[in-house]
Amino acid sequence: MHSDGFSLGIVGRDDDPSVRHIAAMAGALGFDVAVIDLRGLRAGRPAAFDLQTFTLDGAPIDGHDAYVIRSYPAATALTEPHDTTRTAGAFWQLQTLQKERTSFALSFLWELEVRGALLVNPLLRCEPFDHKARQLSAFAAAGLPVPATVVTNDPDEARRAAARFSAAVIKPLGGGAHTRRFEDVAGALDAIRTTPAIVQALAPGDNVRATVVWDRVVSAVIIESETLDYREDPAYAAGGGRYRETTLTADEERAARAAARLCGHHLSEVDLRRGPQSSLLLEANAAPVYLEIERRFGHPITERLLRGIAARLRRRRRPRVVP
Repeated sequence: MHSDGFSLGIVGRDDDPSVRHIAAMAGALGFDVAVIDLRGLRAGRPAAFDLQTFTLDGAPIDGHDAYVIRSYPAATALTEPHDTTRTAGAFWQLQTLQKERTSFALSFLWELEVRGALLVNPLLRCEPFDHKARQLSAFAAAGLPVPATVVTNDPDEARRAAARFSAAVIKPLGGGAHTRRFEDVAGALDAIRTTPAIVQALAPGDNVRATVVWDRVVSAVIIESETLDYREDPAYAAGGGRYRETTLTADEERAARAAARLCGHHLSEVDLRRGPQSSLLLEANAAPVYLEIERRFGHPITERLLRGIAARLRRRRRPRVVP
């Protein structure tokens, strides 16, 4: 299948291996490809929006048929080295400038979506589900199997929840830290008084990752790890995660596809915990890091993504028949 000359904008770092891989395959399929690296804002590359057209380096960036969003300037980005000697005021000023860059990037992506561009993934639709409490609540309301969960900044409430769960973990609400066994941090719970955290029933079993593309499971692997949070595994952290292929059960596949649909993800990385009796849904990620899995096992994630984009653009181009 040829892309029929459609144009594809890939929003992300031009040195990101995933961006380069998507760009190369899209070009091979016949797309006219442009990588839109919005980090250039910080470097002073000229950008503008006159309420009609977004430009970068004087060239329009909002006229592509479809967009794949890999990354854009984040408001919480680390803009200084860890050992910076800047004052708190100076650091705040740098973060304020970073928020301006983020605002421009988000305005660009939101504008594309409002205009009807095909986005993977559509930010306005998906962004509320980037917040774990909202995502878990939506999964539970839809009847999907999730671990028993309490979000709180009250140490006493956290202890009561952990006692009800028998075995519990505690994890960050907004990301940025690893999951811990509740018993290991029970003596330091005052730290959550100003920063709510997730207290969750421990779900024993294997870490299963399903990649869903256009409502179909294209890849399923088990992430092998000796640590509670596989992200702490030295091999995984170094980019050499240990994976083995698996086949989802019917219930797992239904849950993974339903989670992706609920979040509005055309491309989704769905994590489950497979226990002895059943599996629980942990989260769905709108910006999956799948390249290593694709290359190791030959799972056609990028190809299915791009062919799905082309098919949908082709349907949009097809003239309507008026009776």
